[in-house]
Amino acid sequence: MTIYEETDFYTIAIDEEVPCFHGMLRGYARSSEDFRAVMVKAYTYAAEHAKKYPRFYWLSDVRDLRIVIDEDIAWLVEWLNPRLVEAGITHMAAVQPMSFFGQFSVNEYAAMTDPSGLVISFFPDVEKAKAWLKSL
Repeated sequence: MTIYEETDFYTIAIDEEVPCFHGMLRGYARSSEDFRAVMVKAYTYAAEHAKKYPRFYWLSDVRDLRIVIDEDIAWLVEWLNPRLVEAGITHMAAVQPMSFFGQFSVNEYAAMTDPSGLVISFFPDVEKAKAWLKSL
């Protein structure tokens, strides 16, 4: 796995073995602008690397995520999801958050996502998430 960017809040990486974008979010963003900027960066890396593979996936390790506000969840559904599908990324594996509010945020995002475009599956750990993506 190659890490491209890392801060206290996020890690952006590409795992060539799967192959997939591997993003990690920890805690919570200081603002919607910060959250959205991170997600735009993540999308940019993922879309660029997706061009190199016949199939490319998205792994979201959000086990340490605390919360995402409703407006940012709606923005993900409206802005990010169509772009992922357009880039050929149609499957997302997510490692379930440990915090209640993190779980609520991720479940709300999944419920708002159209499964005919982007399929989201949840896993207890990264290894199971990667195994699922590799099996597709």
